[in-house]
Amino acid sequence: MNTFNAAIMTSRQLEAVLNKSNRLIIPLASFEALGTHGPLGADFLVAGHVTPLVAEKAQAVYLPVIPYGDTLELPQIAGNVMIPTDVLSGYYMGVARSFLRQFPSLSIYFLTFHSLNNRAADNVCRKLAFEGHKPFLIDWWRSVGMGTGDVLDDQEWGTGHGGEMITSVLLHVAPEAVSMEEETNREPKKQFGYYRDHLSWTSSPFAAYTTFADYCEGSSWGVLDNATAEKGEILVKRAVEVISSFIKNSTAQ
Repeated sequence: MNTFNAAIMTSRQLEAVLNKSNRLIIPLASFEALGTHGPLGADFLVAGHVTPLVAEKAQAVYLPVIPYGDTLELPQIAGNVMIPTDVLSGYYMGVARSFLRQFPSLSIYFLTFHSLNNRAADNVCRKLAFEGHKPFLIDWWRSVGMGTGDVLDDQEWGTGHGGEMITSVLLHVAPEAVSMEEETNREPKKQFGYYRDHLSWTSSPFAAYTTFADYCEGSSWGVLDNATAEKGEILVKRAVEVISSFIKNSTAQ
């Protein structure tokens, strides 16, 4: 039995493990288009692969991946499933409270594999913290991005949606789901730089709101010629290490 996989534990087993570890990971993904080369379930597939790795290193119990998310800004094309932020907030809160009722001192980690879900998770974490609980929010792709400096060839757009970073991770995690022959290298639209510098939740005092229609044609950008499974393996290992270290250190505060 995977020691930390809640889905394959009995209730008594889960209680015993949580009483010992006192850490719970709730992975959050999405179902969305990723250019013409990436699978609709990219975030879900990556979450399913790396969450057990993080949990093992961090000694934390993990729940099944919540597969759908907030895709409001993405193109309205086949496969994009849009769950409103307020619905997601209620859903996430319901999951968290189900465990906090029995384990009030539990540290809960929302591990997001889709950045737009951060809005809903942030809302939940703020409320739980106000109530005296210990919630945390971890962004997977931003964590991966921290370790790309010496790995990516596309230093300009490589960390973008469907770019070299994400594609390399997918080639490592689920190569059978990537259709590289379907993709052509593409730059984002010229307005992208402006919107990138004025995204909400950044250090800029100004925020400009728009949709992917102003970023790119379709839903991805970047040069994919040098995306490889080997790069993806390096990036996954680095992100798993930094995230698991954060989780272990957070409970010491």
